[in-house]
Amino acid sequence: MKTEHKIIGISILFGILFWIGDAILDYIVFFDDTLLEVMITDVSPFEIYLRSLVFVLFLTFGTIISTFITKRKQVEKALQETNQMKELLLDIITHDIRNPAGNIYNVAATMLEEQPDNEMLLIIKGSSDKLVKVMENATVLAQVTNGEKIDMKEMNLTEVIQSVAKEYSGRLHRSEMTIELDLPAKIMVEANPIIADVFSNYISNAIKYASGGKKIIIDTEESDESLTINVKDFGTTIAEEHWHKIFERTYQIDDNKKGRGLGLSIVKKIAEAHHAEVGVKPNEPTGNTFYIKFSILQSL
Repeated sequence: MKTEHKIIGISILFGILFWIGDAILDYIVFFDDTLLEVMITDVSPFEIYLRSLVFVLFLTFGTIISTFITKRKQVEKALQETNQMKELLLDIITHDIRNPAGNIYNVAATMLEEQPDNEMLLIIKGSSDKLVKVMENATVLAQVTNGEKIDMKEMNLTEVIQSVAKEYSGRLHRSEMTIELDLPAKIMVEANPIIADVFSNYISNAIKYASGGKKIIIDTEESDESLTINVKDFGTTIAEEHWHKIFERTYQIDDNKKGRGLGLSIVKKIAEAHHAEVGVKPNEPTGNTFYIKFSILQSL
């Protein structure tokens, strides 16, 4: 933005100079035709050509700046309309879809009171509950994506991680994997519930890409300045050249794997909203350690 301001400032300055020069020339023509003749007579053809060239260059530059500003306004207008459409879609998701999802949850919960062992009802209730939570998170995710400030409260991340791990028990079993939680009883931080998505993404990726390692370990590291939570898999170690890129939007190491590559970029946004750091490093003897690091000032 600073460069654009300088360009606009220069164009305005040139415009003022042209206006002053034009005013002086009008004054000379109006009050002293003889002086104008002398000025023209004393100027060599080369000087006339050079001044004309400078004038044309200034005029061309002004035209370019004017076109740039016009195009910029058009882009800003289009972007504003796109953002308005996103807000409308978000409203539809968080309200029009959330209501029927809530109704499904309530009906399933009521029927479970009469049939508490009905597995189909348990699945419907659990899935609709998860869908409602997705709707609730949609607004927060939009704020995170736009770099906006989100609400924080005191949370025990140990309980958050335990809850997330429980949600993946079915997938872990089907993939013949185990998960070990080597965590203290309490990891207290100021956070938004959306922080659970960080651990959900890490665990999901470990199941998807590192099932051959057969296990996942979640533990912590603490120093005088930071608290780090690690999610370790024992699959194929990611090459160093990919460590930072995999947290970029749409980047994928393996193009043959399904997915859009959005998960880790969202993880990074969530971490930034919490003033935390995410990354990946090699695990021993093989595999990867995905982590989120909080400054000690954020932990309570």
